[in-house]
Amino acid sequence: MQLLVFIIFSLLFSTTVYAACPCTSPSSSLCVQNSCYPCRTDDDCTSFTGKPYCSNGTCKSCNEFTHIGCSLTLPYCLNGICTTCSGNSSVCQLVDKNAGLSSITHIFCGSNNVCMPNCVQDSDCLLPDFPTCNLVTGTCTSECIDDSNCARFSDHTKCILGKCRACYVDTDCPSGTICSQTGSTKYRCVECEPETYRGCTEVSKPLCIQLSDSAAYCSGCLLDADCRNNVVMNSRGLTLCDNVTHQCNTPYYGTLCNSSTPCADPAASWCRMWVDTGNTRCYYCLYDLNCLSFQDRPNCYNGTCVSCSTNDHCSDISLPRCEPTLLQCTKCIANSDCARFFPRSACKYIDPTDLSTSECVQCAKDLDCNKNYTDGVCQPDFTCTGLEECTVNDCNTVIKPLCDISAGYCRRCESDSDCAAKFTIEQYCNITDTDNNTCVQCVTDDHCDGTQGFVCGSDKTCITKPCAVKADCVPVIPECSDQFLCVRCSSASQCKTWHGDVGYECDLTTGECFLSPNACYSPDQCTNPALAYCDNGVCRACQIDSECGSYDPLLKVCVENVCYGCNTHGDCADPHFPVCTNNECVGCSDNSNCSRFEVEIHCDPITN
Repeated sequence: MQLLVFIIFSLLFSTTVYAACPCTSPSSSLCVQNSCYPCRTDDDCTSFTGKPYCSNGTCKSCNEFTHIGCSLTLPYCLNGICTTCSGNSSVCQLVDKNAGLSSITHIFCGSNNVCMPNCVQDSDCLLPDFPTCNLVTGTCTSECIDDSNCARFSDHTKCILGKCRACYVDTDCPSGTICSQTGSTKYRCVECEPETYRGCTEVSKPLCIQLSDSAAYCSGCLLDADCRNNVVMNSRGLTLCDNVTHQCNTPYYGTLCNSSTPCADPAASWCRMWVDTGNTRCYYCLYDLNCLSFQDRPNCYNGTCVSCSTNDHCSDISLPRCEPTLLQCTKCIANSDCARFFPRSACKYIDPTDLSTSECVQCAKDLDCNKNYTDGVCQPDFTCTGLEECTVNDCNTVIKPLCDISAGYCRRCESDSDCAAKFTIEQYCNITDTDNNTCVQCVTDDHCDGTQGFVCGSDKTCITKPCAVKADCVPVIPECSDQFLCVRCSSASQCKTWHGDVGYECDLTTGECFLSPNACYSPDQCTNPALAYCDNGVCRACQIDSECGSYDPLLKVCVENVCYGCNTHGDCADPHFPVCTNNECVGCSDNSNCSRFEVEIHCDPITN
């Protein structure tokens, strides 16, 4: 690694004279002070189609350290070109990691150089980030339990938050390295910390450049910011980058200054007292306050006083746009440049053939009126009809709830607070791609009461949750109706229809359908005399005699909602059992029990 770092450093800061900008070579893609240098991050490669990754100082189609940019079919980045895994199983696992997966599914480089699934033991898992083999799923996971699970990784032997890592603190690391506490290098021993430059203490190498999750190195500076962002350099006053030696220097060589002789250079605008030298010298700005002496450059940006760095710095409606290269206020080129000058929030080229004639106007087309502050149309003079004048609280419609006091007109909402301040129901601003903003009841499901089964519908109101099956609904609104909406049942007939089963009933307390324990699908299935009548799919108690006898013909009389054999002697029609006793027909005891029969008028004392 040290040899590789030396090579990269030599490439970056040799005596080679690099080409002038614009940078057209992938090996020197970074433009600094009109000279091209090797890339430092992927951001330096955006202009090279097909070569978006900075690898070893050159823009390439993939990164040779992390193998980012390669796929499962060609997972190995070799000399900037993706190729087969070639027996290297770790590159298969890196593809899944680079894809942001929560576990590694492709474990081995097979004999046919294809990445294959299914780990069978922890040692199959080659990445410290995913050290444990889940035998159920056959995937490598971030599930180490203690340091013993990491012992096989010589430089990542500590189990931290499920992953094998190298260190907790700097003392855990070898000499010359630190324990990173930030970013993707966190808890790894590296030469320096990419996010903070911690570890880079030499003036010749103040900048920390990351190679991979496990490697970063200190390098020379290209920009003043490379020195200013390094805490050690800043504390020593070494805040300027020498673009010849690429090391951090002191700004003490700035010109002497005082109240009578202010600083005249926008790039060194602050007359600063240096205690150790006992004089005041011009220094780069840190705050807008340091640019007060430059009326046409009142904003501090990257150490230099500029006219603007954002559109907000351009207060003149005739020059509303901050040109990002010149850092000067210029004419508008898009509606976004005029948005803050409501109601003149549309950019219009008065002469379409002359780009210098653009102005901020109320509208360039009807849509500009509809999306901002009126439902009117755009007139030939680029003004909208239908403007609504207002003072503080005159605007009270969901379409235009906000009074733009500076302009004096009602306009559409810009944030949820604009709606919440006016309405108890339509409390959210539906910010659309066309800026046709309106206060609505909901924009996402989170704005509705999910515990009561509501979701945000296409009309931006909270509606009953749609469903395909009962499982789509929530316990408090448990049923999926025949209209495919989650509801609470209110009758048994609903449940029978929704579930296609006459045995279902409705629990009116919970609103949920349930299959009755007394379900019946034919009259003879009601075998309990107390629930002897099959009524629309459910056995219930009898109410009249005709509702008895379906299961047992002998139990034919309804007495207090229970089916019995008899209620009076007259119910006992069989001469062999003419007497009703305890609701059951039994034998006679004397001739009087038989008197109602025309033939069998005597009681046989032997057979009763």
